This record gives sequence, structure tokens and C-alpha cells, in this order.
Amino acid sequence: MSVAALLLATRQTLRRALALEDTACNVQPNGQPDNVAGDLYISIHEGDTSVLTDDSYHLTENISLRVTVTLRTGEYTGEGFGDLMIANERGLDAWCRKVVAAVHLNWPNINAANDEIGEDANGFVLPLAYEGAGSMQTQSGEWAGGTGDDSDYFMTRELRFGGARRVQNVAHMT
Repeated sequence: MSVAALLLATRQTLRRALALEDTACNVQPNGQPDNVAGDLYISIHEGDTSVLTDDSYHLTENISLRVTVTLRTGEYTGEGFGDLMIANERGLDAWCRKVVAAVHLNWPNINAANDEIGEDANGFVLPLAYEGAGSMQTQSGEWAGGTGDDSDYFMTRELRFGGARRVQNVAHMT
């Protein structure tokens, strides 16, 4: 329940903060977009969960998420491809910074996750924090469900968020 609540809350936070259509931002099992993705797709997927508890009365979990930003570049793969990565407002880097600004230490996001968990259980006590990003990757059309021989190409970057802490009383775990 912890991971699912955090995934759902973060999806809603990103859709709202970045004014994204439902088809441009969703929870996925990995960073790959839906087959119906447009020019921009933001995938929210789970990261690692670790246990920090050292007593028999509480379960303390540290939960992380990954957010992968995908931009369609079309047939544009040659010289100047890097310009798409750093282009103002609409480049990969700009979208990644918007995601970081929307999620990093966002208490309303954690409160929304706690609403998903319900008031009968202990929720999160710390929000997600930005932990870094992978390098920009290029992907063929297969990345978004294509056949691999299409002329579509994509650039992607995975962002890492962690530190969302949930402390639960063992007797009332959900």
C-alpha cells in the first residue's frame, strides 16, 4: 500500500503541477511510455524500499520512486540532437527540472499519499527528496511500442527520488 499510494499521489502532483493530460503522465512498471504517448511522456515507477526498523513494535520503511521523462525527437538524430536536450522551455533538461521542482520535498504530495493510505493507518512522515538523475539516453521507436523500423526516436532521462519515510505500528500495518 505504501508504494502504490506514493505512485498515485506523485502522478496526480505531476499532472497538476505541469498541466499534463492523463495520456502524457502515468504510473508504469518501468520508465517506458504507453504506446499512445505523444511528444512528451512522464512515467512514474517504483524504486527501492528499505527497512530502517530496529525494534519489534514498528516497521519503518524508506521508499524511493523513479520518474522517467521521454521526449519524441522524430527523425532528428544527427548533428544538433543535443540542442533538443537543452532547448529552453521544451527541452529534456527543462522538463526534468520542472519534475524536480514539483516533487522535491513536496509536503502536499506526501499528504495526498497519506490520504490514499487512509486515516486508520500510519502514513508517511517524510516527503520524497531529489537524489539525482541518470544521463540522457537515446531510444529507438521500440521504446514507445513501435516496431523498431520506424523513424521515431526518443531521448530519455531517469530521475531518482527517495527518502519518503513511513513508520507503522506493527499491530496496525497496511
